[in-house]
Amino acid sequence: MRYVLKDRNLILLFLASFLFFLNETLLLPTLPMVLFNLGYSNTQIGLTLGAFAVGVLVFRPLTAYITDQKSRKLSLYIGAAVFFIAPFLYLVSFDFGYLIGVRFFHGLGISFFTTASPALVSDLAPESHRAEILGHMGMASSFSVIIGPLIGVLIYQAAGIQYVLWACIVLGLGSIFLIGFIREMERSIDMNRKDKGYFQVLRNRGVAISSGLVLIVALMNGGIFTFLPVLVKNYFELNVGLIFTTISISLIVSRLLTAHLSDQYGRGPSAFYFFLILCLSYYLIGRSRSAWGLFGAAVLNGLGVGGCMPALIAHVVDNTDARMRGIAFSLFYGAFDVGMILGGAVLGFVADWTGLRAMYEITAVIGVMAVIGFALSVRPGFMQSLKWTLKGNPPYENI
Repeated sequence: MRYVLKDRNLILLFLASFLFFLNETLLLPTLPMVLFNLGYSNTQIGLTLGAFAVGVLVFRPLTAYITDQKSRKLSLYIGAAVFFIAPFLYLVSFDFGYLIGVRFFHGLGISFFTTASPALVSDLAPESHRAEILGHMGMASSFSVIIGPLIGVLIYQAAGIQYVLWACIVLGLGSIFLIGFIREMERSIDMNRKDKGYFQVLRNRGVAISSGLVLIVALMNGGIFTFLPVLVKNYFELNVGLIFTTISISLIVSRLLTAHLSDQYGRGPSAFYFFLILCLSYYLIGRSRSAWGLFGAAVLNGLGVGGCMPALIAHVVDNTDARMRGIAFSLFYGAFDVGMILGGAVLGFVADWTGLRAMYEITAVIGVMAVIGFALSVRPGFMQSLKWTLKGNPPYENI
């Protein structure tokens, strides 16, 4: 964190991001619980929560344009404003059709914020410490998951979902306030590069393959954030917020201790080996019969995500021009959005068909197959790809 603490803009962005994601994490366990209590099926819960990701995905091209051609800060403002407005809409009704629309709109906030934030961090971070700084800035969302679900459940149990939503409104306002003090770096902007930029980024092997793997990460995350509250309610007598907190603490420790490994040894090994740990965590969630087993799986989950994601994000930045980072991140996180959609809707169907435990085991198998595909295709040649993934080499030789 030493590089983050030396930069005023990074500090402000870290704090704004923390409030932004805390806003979201208050609803992570509570909204599925509300829907479950209203009699929603697993498929309906998945579709409702998945509508959020659809909203994120649909607006990615717009967020890329504004982030690259207008302003990183403007995109941050729009994202935070949506997160301030959306909780008011939940207060109106929890009707299935209406809620689908609200979730779709709510996703617009994530689309803007998560496109602009890593692009701004990449502008500010020196190349030699890029993955480390990206990893440490990512801890803002991790800190929010430590306390957000736990606080959300406590507020929900004590006062109801209405007070959870009012807390979200206050956090949205705080995020908007902090963004106002961020100073954006001056960048050269070419208004004629938009279409060409999309074409170039789509053809970039590193960006395309990394986006494919992050799609699977998101699909697996859908199993965690959508159905873990239901699994815990059915099989374990504990507050699901404690599981989310464990995942986040593990993720933070992982980012602190492992983010620099990608800069030092290469993006490939960090992405590959930590992704395998992530797959193991999902298998153990499905197999766990005790709370201790579930907590152990949560530790591995945080470790896997914390090591894998900074490497994938840095690899995307390595392979894109600064003027096209908004486009690159819109595609990268667009793939994440698709994964979240699949994670909510498809895994909901799988859970109804096979049961929640078997669904987690199937998810782990899908993950192993995906990371093998990543290892065989991320570089142009078969052997070169395996060497880059399994053994590694300095990242700046990969650009």
